Amino acid sequence: MIIFLRFLAVGGLATALHLALFFFLINLELSKPLANSLAFIGAFVWSFLANNYYTFSAGNFSRAILLKYAAVATLGATLNYIFVWVICSWLELSYYLALLLILVVNPPLVFVLQKIWVFKATA
Repeated sequence: MIIFLRFLAVGGLATALHLALFFFLINLELSKPLANSLAFIGAFVWSFLANNYYTFSAGNFSRAILLKYAAVATLGATLNYIFVWVICSWLELSYYLALLLILVVNPPLVFVLQKIWVFKATA
């Protein structure tokens, strides 16, 4: 349970970092798409390093691990998009329902994939 709480803390801090970097870069008058892209990269790097060294205590850095981590992150983002599209556009239901589904499904799924696939040798 402690490892899952660490995972949630890292994710929360990654989200906060993304927002902080985005607003900081917007104030530097970067375009919003560029600011968001750079903020995403910063949050992704933080998340990878924190999960690697803190959450899962893997301490390994390799191209293979980074690619697996990116694949899991891409899966999570894709599921977010699908949930919003299906619930809001296709079913025409509230986006609050989509957000609830995202919060209930994605963190546990991403956690399990990171634990058993990305950082499996050490977690």
